[in-house]
Amino acid sequence: MIVICGSLRCGFESLYKMIKNNREKRKEKKKEEIKIVPYLIFEPEKYSDYIRNSKRIAVILRKPDERAFSMWKKNLQDGIEWLDFERAIAYEQKRFYNLKEKQISWRYLYFRGGIYSEWLNKTKSVMGAKYFEQKVRIFPFEYIKNGEEKFLDFIGLSGVKMIHENKSILPAFPKFQFLITRIQQIAEEKIENELYRILITKMVLQIKNINIWIQNKFKINKLETDISTKATIDFIRYAYKDEIERLRYDHPSLSIWEKN
Repeated sequence: MIVICGSLRCGFESLYKMIKNNREKRKEKKKEEIKIVPYLIFEPEKYSDYIRNSKRIAVILRKPDERAFSMWKKNLQDGIEWLDFERAIAYEQKRFYNLKEKQISWRYLYFRGGIYSEWLNKTKSVMGAKYFEQKVRIFPFEYIKNGEEKFLDFIGLSGVKMIHENKSILPAFPKFQFLITRIQQIAEEKIENELYRILITKMVLQIKNINIWIQNKFKINKLETDISTKATIDFIRYAYKDEIERLRYDHPSLSIWEKN
């Protein structure tokens, strides 16, 4: 088994589609099974079975400041965020520890989620240094986005065309997107009739898509280009400098970030 994991906003949805489309082809050639386990480096102790049974583990990392900004935009799109980028970063720790659903709470670690050395050291500790060196290979997100053969060879899908589709789109009205998503969550928790739950989910999805369409058409939401947003991006980019230097020293492939 080959496992793919890493920081969020690294094209996992596109990778999943690519792997699914090539599933039959791999079966014919008796290729290794490929599993995408996004949260493995965040909670390695929880995924010990995947670690133990894996032949190789590909860890995809995105440049920290770009990942943080992309995660924020994706959360706005999905309706689980409504704060501007500056306040979202300020409140990330409080949200992380207050939320019960762990996989949702990881999505609020905009800044700390990019301190990759912390998560990689934790994974190495759980795996053991020897097995970490044998099994794990770090790939920058740029390799995945560009369909680099080094990555495709590692996961056993040489010659496959990589298509990156999972781009974040801001909604015109973030607070409304958040509210309608919360209504959907409450309905799923409270309504017992499955048909009603499905109808509400479909209706909410349509409304959220309309909210995004309005933004694409009229550019109402200015958060992405706001002065405070740009200032926050500059600040975290500076704050990540030492972290990127540590990562580049331990994992030379990540030196690609210095060019961007």
